[in-house]
Amino acid sequence: MLSVLHRLIWKEFHELKWSVVATSAIALTVPLCYSVRDPGMAVFAITFTFFVYPVLAGAFFGAHAAAGERVHRVAPLLAALPIRTPVLGCIKLVATLVATLLPLLLLVLLAALLSRFGSESDRLDPLRLWIWYGFSSLITAHMVIIVAAVGAGCSTEVLPATTGLAAVAIWAFAAVFTAVFTNSDGHISSESYSVAAETVRGIGPPYDMLLAMGGDPSDMPRPPSGRRVLLSAISLLGLAALFVSRYHVAIQSRAEWGLPNWRRPQRAPTVQGSLLWKDLCEIAPISLLVLGIVV
Repeated sequence: MLSVLHRLIWKEFHELKWSVVATSAIALTVPLCYSVRDPGMAVFAITFTFFVYPVLAGAFFGAHAAAGERVHRVAPLLAALPIRTPVLGCIKLVATLVATLLPLLLLVLLAALLSRFGSESDRLDPLRLWIWYGFSSLITAHMVIIVAAVGAGCSTEVLPATTGLAAVAIWAFAAVFTAVFTNSDGHISSESYSVAAETVRGIGPPYDMLLAMGGDPSDMPRPPSGRRVLLSAISLLGLAALFVSRYHVAIQSRAEWGLPNWRRPQRAPTVQGSLLWKDLCEIAPISLLVLGIVV
């Protein structure tokens, strides 16, 4: 049993190592370039990366967790292993989260190094830097689990990414709508959120906690309420449990679901017709998503 688990961890390492290297290079390239030209812009690039990284990395690594087994054609092998499916799901989720958070840790180490050798005006407060890292890591983990839970079982990694980001967009719209709707003066204000607005915000990524840290250190906002922290923890653990419980969908064939394979016709008249149907099934979800954003 332990040897099988070790081999599974080794498998995840080989699948994710180059993704981590590429993601780290993308996250560190801009701050490194600015560090030798304009240290002030390097600090801005690091701060900006803390806000943007969760969305991009969450979609990329979450799609890998949702559809990576089918893309790499190892789903039948995992389904045949003498290990319970929830254990396989836990290993997949933990390995994906560790790989996703490693580039952020390297970014923090780079920021600490630049603060040590930079001028006084370009230095970042170490406490605020690690708080940024904590909130950004929490948001990234939330995004990864949302995309993985929503898109588990898809045959490509594009569909989980698009559906996961669409789910996050719907949540963001609901959070902003409830914030404005429940505010008496019509503006978003942290003092006038109702319980309903706080609940809607709590079930999604805690971007409001990270945004609250973007001001001057002398204007340190109040820490989040216990209810807000509890809602975030419940949402994160609930989504993780949902992914683990649905992981069997990601490694089983569609014939084992007991559902008809509606994504292709039962009898294709020609080879050209089969290729056309395949292209339509791949392009239609992305086209509908782009059309919905434009409209």
